Amino acid sequence: MPEFFFVLATEPNTLVEIDGVLEAVLQPGEQFRWQFTNQTYFIETSNPSYVYHVAGFGCEMAGAVLPPIDACTGSARVSFTRSKGESFFLNILVRAGAEDGFTVAGQGPNTVIQASDFEVIPGTTDWLAAEFEFSANAPVPAGIPVGEATLIENTKNVFHLGVINGGPTSGTMYGYFSDFNSIGVQASISGGDTIFQSCSGDPIQLIASGGTSYVWHPVDFLSDPTIRNPIALPQESIKYTVTVSGACNMVDSASVFIEVGEPPIADFSVNATEGCSPFVLELTNNSIGASTFQWHMGNGTILEDTDVSYVYINQTTEPVVYEVSLISTSDISCVDTAKVHITVFPEVYTELSADTLFGCNPLDVTFQHQTTGANEYHWDFGDGTISNSAQSEITHSFVNNTSETITYTVSFSASSEYGCSVSETLNIQVLPDVVADFTFEYLTSNTVIFFNQSQGGTTFLWDFGDGNTSASAENEVIHAFENPTNEDITYTVSLITENNFGCIDNIDKDVLIFPEEPETFEVVFNLDMSGLNGFNGDEHNLYITGSMLDWVTPGFDPDNQLMINITDSEIWTISMVLEPGEYEYKYFRETGSQSGEWESIENRIVLVDGETVINDIWQQQTNIPYTGKSNKVIIYPNPGRDIVKLESSNLIQSISLYTLTGKTMIHKQEVMSHNFELDFRRFESGLYVICFFFDFGVEAQMLTIIK
Repeated sequence: MPEFFFVLATEPNTLVEIDGVLEAVLQPGEQFRWQFTNQTYFIETSNPSYVYHVAGFGCEMAGAVLPPIDACTGSARVSFTRSKGESFFLNILVRAGAEDGFTVAGQGPNTVIQASDFEVIPGTTDWLAAEFEFSANAPVPAGIPVGEATLIENTKNVFHLGVINGGPTSGTMYGYFSDFNSIGVQASISGGDTIFQSCSGDPIQLIASGGTSYVWHPVDFLSDPTIRNPIALPQESIKYTVTVSGACNMVDSASVFIEVGEPPIADFSVNATEGCSPFVLELTNNSIGASTFQWHMGNGTILEDTDVSYVYINQTTEPVVYEVSLISTSDISCVDTAKVHITVFPEVYTELSADTLFGCNPLDVTFQHQTTGANEYHWDFGDGTISNSAQSEITHSFVNNTSETITYTVSFSASSEYGCSVSETLNIQVLPDVVADFTFEYLTSNTVIFFNQSQGGTTFLWDFGDGNTSASAENEVIHAFENPTNEDITYTVSLITENNFGCIDNIDKDVLIFPEEPETFEVVFNLDMSGLNGFNGDEHNLYITGSMLDWVTPGFDPDNQLMINITDSEIWTISMVLEPGEYEYKYFRETGSQSGEWESIENRIVLVDGETVINDIWQQQTNIPYTGKSNKVIIYPNPGRDIVKLESSNLIQSISLYTLTGKTMIHKQEVMSHNFELDFRRFESGLYVICFFFDFGVEAQMLTIIK
């Protein structure tokens, strides 16, 4: 398909010349078409117009507006990306004298695009043109890769760049990518300021723009005075001027003044360079010549106060080193920096707890601690006991044997290998002591007296083990047990005592209760031997036997048959304990059944229904019994232990105490009283006979002493 260009007028009577020949006069909106027969054409119009170039491959066409060249237009650098791997051409227009200044993708100048490739455009001496074809399968310089950005620059002047890319069946893309606007050289320095402030020795980046050639003056302290962006290291205040030239041979200049000031001196002091977490770092600013400050704490934290107090936390297991820096800035932005390294040791942390903080004696308390960062531990329980246990749980027993509450201060401390430590305390209150205790004694075979020997208690509860209880607070408590069986019964007696603080103690003791014995009464047999001539108590013995002894032959059971003589009298006596009933009996003055008080088979008879005293006369059937029911003589307690009391409704004249063998233990003359006490504390356990002497006669009773 032929190649064309079209001229579009924008003003009336626009003259169109092709290579210096007038070809058309156009009115606004009219266009003129021209078919290509030459490689280049010089198109000139009398008024502003548009020129549209149509070209392509095969039947695939594309068009582009051509750039004007009657003014300073074009670009010093153009970047583009090749879209297709098919035919690819570059159309380049360049100012005369700059044809050897091209670089492509950094290669050159005058290598990939060479000056010899350009031809003068007929009708002008200012512009040259060339067409370049590049392969898609090779990098620069042999080709232009597909899909990669390619930069073309000219180090001497501006140029125009058109790109056409496509194929006869896949479509064609065509366009110019250079600047169509009129341009001019204008020198400027980045930032727009004409005065800069700098610190001595600080580098300053100077950046100029607006041309292709740059010259800086003076050259002092500059890295390169012929580039657009030299670095200045001024030691004193100085003014730089840059002369900019390039596009279309235009020239301009710009100046900048650099004011050089003295840098500040950054300095600070610290309270310590190492410590345990949480570590409080105190920073005192000693800087000179600075107005603003910035503290970098080494962990991303930035502070802007003059002096700083900062807390470091280290929850790791290793020391952490922080670089702390102070950036001090002067009024003209001069900067100095001071640094120090701070070491923060791992934090030793603990939480201390107890399962109880108060309680009764003895109080067992289990302590727990959750500690991190430590390798040594110490316990002080406040009672003189210490421990270095590393266990996370420990139990300690606290004691209070007083009547007041005791508070123990328990201290726990943990330390690390770095000397870091932490401590916690807890107060443990131990309430006053309470101790339950008692003893007991038998008053009778089934009646027991309990002696409360508890300490610290205010209320008491007795449980006798037989279903009966008592809340008596008395020191002595009497309880009667029952045993209706034929076997011994053990009752467990419990005493629970509690103090005003709710502390409780208890104790259990076993009490043995024997089977209940049938009701018995003491019967005293007194025999008056004064009527028997020739009877000598030193030569003869008197015995009693009867149905209560199963008629044991006299003398065969002396412990239960032998009667004893009451001192200074002709009265012989013996005491027996008998169940209620009627009994037959007879006296004998020697062993054997042939020495009875009479030869007949007739026996004496006594009816026992209470404590009874039988006053018999040898060989006389008539007796005068006396029963205890009249309460004539009372002995209590009986059985007794230490002091035994005697009471009588008749005046007691004297008292004698005998063993069952007849040994006199006590003889009190002229008692002359109805009441008397006998002291048995030095006596042994056993059975004793007490004889009471009245003005009307003698009465004997049995006494049991139990130790």
